[in-house]
Amino acid sequence: MRGTSKRKRHVGRTIFCTLFSFLLSVFLTIASILMAIRIGFFNKELIFEYLDKVDFYNEVQQEVYKQVSYEIVPTGLELDLIDETIPIEKIHNDVNGYIEACFDNTEYAIDTTEIEDAMYQNIMDQFENMERQEDTGTQEHARRFISNIMEKYPDIIKFPYIKEFSDISTRIQPLITLIMIAAIVMGVVCILFLLLLQRWKHRSLRYIIYAILAAALMTVVVPVYLLIQKTYEGLGIRPIYLYNFCMEYIKASLFSFVWIGIVWLGIAVFLMIVIKLMKERLKKRKYR
Repeated sequence: MRGTSKRKRHVGRTIFCTLFSFLLSVFLTIASILMAIRIGFFNKELIFEYLDKVDFYNEVQQEVYKQVSYEIVPTGLELDLIDETIPIEKIHNDVNGYIEACFDNTEYAIDTTEIEDAMYQNIMDQFENMERQEDTGTQEHARRFISNIMEKYPDIIKFPYIKEFSDISTRIQPLITLIMIAAIVMGVVCILFLLLLQRWKHRSLRYIIYAILAAALMTVVVPVYLLIQKTYEGLGIRPIYLYNFCMEYIKASLFSFVWIGIVWLGIAVFLMIVIKLMKERLKKRKYR
């Protein structure tokens, strides 16, 4: 009878340990996925990092020059009037300023006064070289012409879809944080139950390792598949410099899941070493 009762307790303990191990893996997976989303897809600093890496600002500068040149060619003016009128620093500040404003839910005023003044001076210099007379009407026409062509500048500078993306990020981040904290708390509760259910703590750690390995696998399996298959590269994003940025940004965000999975694997290996040391210590005590 005593042996039967002992077996029942052992079976019951095993069932409960398996259940809590499963729940722990679920909570760890939820926390891991949400953490990866926060440090990957919804990370404003990651956006700025990859704008630099893909040479986004230079590409935008070339796009501005191209659009402006389309307006200048029919006038017969030389294209060199736009040379060095739109410095890369200006592009950098305006792009970043607009993105920051979107995430802060504020307005960003794009000022083109310096660019317009530089273009105006170049036009006047061209007229002087062509020995054309500069009267008030010519100057006003030049100002009006420059103002018209610079209306395209803000449209090119404004990062497409960033306003919608920042709105989603701002609304969803508090919810992500709340769910992540809840998942971590529930995970800690599961760990405590696992530690209490087993007399020998190395057995509890074994169930925790199972949960960690399962969470690591569930966290990385889909991102790894996407990284291998590169299905996201089929997205029809234009212009090309925006496409290049999005591809690198998506790739970096997917790698966030992979790195978290690797961290979990490292923790699992560490716990395996701890279990081995605990078993060796128990053996030494047994043979004393």
